[in-house]
Amino acid sequence: MELFAFQRETVEKLKEQRGVLIAHDMGLGKTVTAIALDGVRRSRFDKPAKTLIICPLGAIDVWVKHYAAWAPRLRVVAIDNKNRKPFMEVMERSFKDPLGLGYDVFIMHYPAIRLEKDVARFPWFHVVCDEVHALQDRKSAQSKAVKLIPAFYKTGLSGTPVFNKPDDLWSILNWLYPKYWKSYWSYFKRYIKWVEYDGYRTVIGVNNEEELQAQIAGFYSRIMKRAVLKDLPDKYFSVHQAKMHPLQTKAYKQMKKEMLAWVGEHEDQPINASVVLAQLTRLQQFASAYAEIEHFEVKVKVYVKERDRPELREQGIEVFQADDDSWYYYTMEPRTRVRLSEPSNKLDDVMEIINSTDEQIIVFSQFSQMMQLLAKRLEKAGIPHGLYIGATSKADRDKIVEEFQAGKLKVFCGSIKAGGMSITLTASSTVVITNREWAQSLNDQAIDRADRLGQKNAVHVIDVISESTIDTERNLGIEMNWNVIKRMLGEL
Repeated sequence: MELFAFQRETVEKLKEQRGVLIAHDMGLGKTVTAIALDGVRRSRFDKPAKTLIICPLGAIDVWVKHYAAWAPRLRVVAIDNKNRKPFMEVMERSFKDPLGLGYDVFIMHYPAIRLEKDVARFPWFHVVCDEVHALQDRKSAQSKAVKLIPAFYKTGLSGTPVFNKPDDLWSILNWLYPKYWKSYWSYFKRYIKWVEYDGYRTVIGVNNEEELQAQIAGFYSRIMKRAVLKDLPDKYFSVHQAKMHPLQTKAYKQMKKEMLAWVGEHEDQPINASVVLAQLTRLQQFASAYAEIEHFEVKVKVYVKERDRPELREQGIEVFQADDDSWYYYTMEPRTRVRLSEPSNKLDDVMEIINSTDEQIIVFSQFSQMMQLLAKRLEKAGIPHGLYIGATSKADRDKIVEEFQAGKLKVFCGSIKAGGMSITLTASSTVVITNREWAQSLNDQAIDRADRLGQKNAVHVIDVISESTIDTERNLGIEMNWNVIKRMLGEL
């Protein structure tokens, strides 16, 4: 097996850099490129080298298989998600006796890194973070845990290293070069354009983007699929407009009315993106299937000062003391969630598409509930399918992908976040999307499960939308947001 020319060029460009970010398009073999880069670095190192691969749970087997194919002489061990202890014991022995019968490459998923703090005790030769955008939240326990791991070389992989906000890139840069990209606020003030109102900042763009591109150019590689795979079939897109069921229409109009009232109350304030997206997402659910708002309560811990205890006890509220001598009590707070059920105009349309062909179909949705409803329809119709959502176990995920690629399943039903990365679905060239994510990069990743190396046909992407709803306008918002990211990375 040989690398493609662009993969060899990437390795040659980056081999001297201590930290690198490989942000090639989905389907361009970033895993193989990273393994080749690991091999070049190992060949120039005269001592036993230990490499740590950190990846999403669903990608562990992908890494194991690629190492077996591209670096068969290396001894590779992957963590057992249900029993991490043997893996950690092997790691300990391998570092204590590096010339013994230990392993060269250790593969873990992100949550395990957070739970197994001993990983940071060992001096790693090379740490590779697959889907490195998992580190974009600088305050998360996951990001902090990864950044504690010492490594001589670091490699980050992601087709889309930044999803929603340009300031998220700092956390990745800070991991790669913590001494150079030390201060988040210095980076923010230099490169981020924002507005401030009543103490809150809202990011609206990028400052000094050419300077930032020059700063990262030496250790950053971005290759677009169309620039290097001239023979890869083009994607083509179509839209199916579905008319809502009367029950859906009534519920949707009521939700839209409430949304407009909410906008009227807040339109004189700066936009809080996360709050607005939450509201729009709820409206999007009502445009997908019959929806109801469920009300429930959650138990919440409220911290209080010690001097407030007597007053609270007079009100019949029991106050507790924590191990750190702080005081708290419990209260129940109301919450709401959306429950989707039949009828669903979009699923009517999806079933028509499925029944109109003998070919295999991939169906993606932002909402797991939509895929669960679809799975029930397929089961009733006797159509072989797999349900790949967040709640799907790793064993079932691997089986679903394997059976789909083998032609045993006609339909792959996946949520975009669960099934939109680190798997290959080239058995199908038709991707149906019932609901897109607001981050366009996530949608692109999902589509690229089919549009990647090994795909021999043109990939047909079908968006199923509900006419006269938020579906017909929301792509404008996605593109406006995503343009900020593309400008930052020099793609506009």
